Amino acid sequence: MDLSYIKKVIKLIEKSEVDEIEIEEEGKKIRVAKNRNSQPQYF
Repeated sequence: MDLSYIKKVIKLIEKSEVDEIEIEEEGKKIRVAKNRNSQPQYF
């Protein structure tokens, strides 16, 4: 998984109604998620 692939995934998510996606390839995993107008979370 290279950086250009990850950037393409991010752009696709931004343009779609999908809020989150997780991709696993060759033992590497990424998760891309939108944060739509949410308030900060405090722990």
